[in-house]
Amino acid sequence: MSENKKTNQIQPPEEIVLCGASAYNQKFYINENFKNLPDEIKNQLKVMCVLFCADIGGILQLVFDEEGNLEFRTACNEDDLLYDDIGSGLKIKELRQKNEDLLRGLELYYKVILINWRNNMIITIDVGNTNITVGVFNGDEIVASFRMTTKMPRTSDEYGMLLTNLLEQNRIHCDEIQDAIIASVVPNVMHSLEGAVIKYLNIRPIVIEPGTKTGIRIVTENPRQIGADRIVDAAAAYEIYGGPVLVLDFGTATTYDLVDATGAFVSGVTAPGIRISAKALWEDAAKLPEIEIKKPDSILAKETITSMQAGLVYGQIGQTEYIVRHMKEEANLGEIKVVATGGLGRIIASETSMIDVYDPNLTLKGMNLIYKKQNRKSGRIKQS
Repeated sequence: MSENKKTNQIQPPEEIVLCGASAYNQKFYINENFKNLPDEIKNQLKVMCVLFCADIGGILQLVFDEEGNLEFRTACNEDDLLYDDIGSGLKIKELRQKNEDLLRGLELYYKVILINWRNNMIITIDVGNTNITVGVFNGDEIVASFRMTTKMPRTSDEYGMLLTNLLEQNRIHCDEIQDAIIASVVPNVMHSLEGAVIKYLNIRPIVIEPGTKTGIRIVTENPRQIGADRIVDAAAAYEIYGGPVLVLDFGTATTYDLVDATGAFVSGVTAPGIRISAKALWEDAAKLPEIEIKKPDSILAKETITSMQAGLVYGQIGQTEYIVRHMKEEANLGEIKVVATGGLGRIIASETSMIDVYDPNLTLKGMNLIYKKQNRKSGRIKQS
């Protein structure tokens, strides 16, 4: 265990606060990441911190450093003349001796459980026609997510630099990523993107394609024509929300995919997405401007921009309700849950009662679920 330190800055970003207390607001707090600790241990920590602040004053925090060592950090307001700086060091020494077994147990818990947990992260990469969406998972938890544009041609080095920089911005080291999985509907970016994952993350990624174990049976006439993103969404919706389920993805195209109670992908509808419709308006009609896609205050528009917004948004709502209603009627599968995802899905989901659930991370969750079905411990490439 490290020596105690007095600092003005309580928590450097690389370190993790376990708990703390303040004499100024007379409060104790514990990091949510440690909420599963036994109540007896949490009470011991509370008593330790609160009594320290009552006797010495100021602020006390117990902080895990980058190596997992537990440090006592103290601080005080500059105008606090009652803070006992000498007594602080003596009190911490006393607390360390009195609670040695507790502190060493907490260090062991942090190093074995939490640090190892961070070293088992996977990266999921969803390549859509407009954006590449990246998610980082620790178990079932999404630790980070970010987007890159698909339209711009990039080399493997450019993708690699983007990925590593965005991971670092989210305080994730490349060495913490143990595996990767990719779902793509844009074949011409795959060579560069796979190369980037191999070169910069040292991982040979799983690519979702025909034959990949997904938990979904495709019973349409030509299963190979179903996009990887639609299979991933279907797998996630069925696994998380059960079947039968109708999955709506408001992306470049708007798709409606039906999965029955047995996990069979039985049918799908593909319609122009709201962005495609908007682009057609301002590119093919000379006097119509490029606009922001949002719901106007009223459908009774009185000028060009709001009239376009009303047509796009309410037109998409009408399309959604009509297709969902008729798919339910013709399928005749009883009660069907409707789950929506996709960037613009939030606008539509909030305006219609036909959508039961809006899940913005459905595709990333689906990729994580499919990864688990592969039973692969790690995709890291062994160095020769």
